[in-house]
Amino acid sequence: LDKDPITHAGGPGQLRISLEYEATRAVRYRHSLTCLVLRVHNFDAIVAASGEGTGHGLVVQLANGLRIAIRAIDHLFRSDTDEFTLLLPETDASEARVVIDRLRGQVADGSLVGPAIEPSPELGLGQASIVPEGPITDGERLWQAAREGILPLA
Repeated sequence: LDKDPITHAGGPGQLRISLEYEATRAVRYRHSLTCLVLRVHNFDAIVAASGEGTGHGLVVQLANGLRIAIRAIDHLFRSDTDEFTLLLPETDASEARVVIDRLRGQVADGSLVGPAIEPSPELGLGQASIVPEGPITDGERLWQAAREGILPLA
């Protein structure tokens, strides 16, 4: 299975497989499934200003913070250079607020991004859910909806 070599989170290939599996399960068994996408909007500027090592350090720190915020049954993937995806099985949008609130707490106390980085990381978070009788019924649409709905995480 493809793992991101820097963060040891699942890679894009593993994300695709898990998205389809979890979406199919959610629809079949009438469970909720929430997808969260966390993006560092200015990742390229951070790497340009502070170097690749700082970029690597940032994504490792983010992956660790995301792991702390989720349950054992949840999934963490590095879906792009500057992006992570979380899959939260049997979790609707209101239940996902627990994870989002944990992430906001980590942003507030500085633990999500770690030591001071210049420029300061600009984080965005998107969210979408599969719910019984809802409009989203497949993993790809779920992921795209979460990515399209990214707002500043503060």
